[in-house]
Order: sequence, then C-alpha cells, then structure tokens
Amino acid sequence: MLFRSARGGWIPRHTIRLAFWDAEETGLFGSTEWAEANGDDLRARCIAYINVDVGVSGASFQRASGSPGMLGVLVRTLAEVTPADPAAGASLLEEWRTHLSGREPRLGLVGAGSDYASFCHHVGVPVLDLGLSGASGGQYHTAFDDFLLIERFIDPGFRGHEKAGELFAALLARLAEEG
Repeated sequence: MLFRSARGGWIPRHTIRLAFWDAEETGLFGSTEWAEANGDDLRARCIAYINVDVGVSGASFQRASGSPGMLGVLVRTLAEVTPADPAAGASLLEEWRTHLSGREPRLGLVGAGSDYASFCHHVGVPVLDLGLSGASGGQYHTAFDDFLLIERFIDPGFRGHEKAGELFAALLARLAEEG
C-alpha cells in the first residue's frame, strides 16, 4: 500500500482532494464557508477529513487527535512508515507507543480550534488532526517562526518533513482504497 503511484498505474477507488484554507487564525472562515456551501455533498460522499495545522515541529510521531473511528486506519498506516530516527523502532506506530510509555495509542478529542471543526462538528465527517513533533518550540505564531528556525533547530536535514510527506501520502492512499 505504501508506494502506490499514478506513474505505476494506480487509480484510487475514491477521489482525493487537497485544500488549503485562508483565514484560519481569524475565525476558520475559509474552511467553514466551504464546508457549509458543500455540506450536502460532504455528507453524501466524504470519507474523511485529514487536518494538518502543524505538520512538522520535530521528526517523531507523538500525537494525533480525531474521531474515534479513525484510529484503525491511522494505526495501520503508522505501522507501514519507518521513523526518521531508526533507533525509534521499526515503524511510526512503535515510535508512538514508546512515546506513550507502552500504553496503547488513542486519539485525543478534537475541539474547535482548527479547520477540522466544521467538517467534524457541523457536517459530521470523521476527522484526523496530526503531525510530527518532538522539537522544543515556543516559536509558533511569532516572528521566529521561519525557514531558518526549521532548518537549524526544529528539523535539521528535513527528516521530519520527509516522514510527514510519506505518512500523509500513505494515509491518503489507504483512505482512497479502503474508504
């Protein structure tokens, strides 16, 4: 499942749509307006909404929140993706379990603080909100939140960015096939 591509002849069973919203910080206007305008179609056809507000603030998988029914597809996908740090285990799933001190992974509950809100709470679409983390932060939404900070401190070598891309591609491909 992990390395399917259009170049290799793969055609997903379900459509994959990518969206980039504006006005998130000023009231979730972009995603809310779109979800409201397309609510009937979303209720009828949308399998899931994957939210990536902070995709990379480090190179390890430590957290996820979302609709409880989305845990299975996330766990199956995490089991296929190797971590940026080989010492973290054989998969991002093992890395997450290590971070949880051996406890079984579970999804945190989503609130209303990001673009998933309208999809989950108004339209009723299952959601996931995830990203890679692990670096010390404090820079989010400050003047220091820039390329140089990422390059020097948050994700030197961009290993987290590479793994985030691999994770999101595998998750979207899985949803497009299994949904």
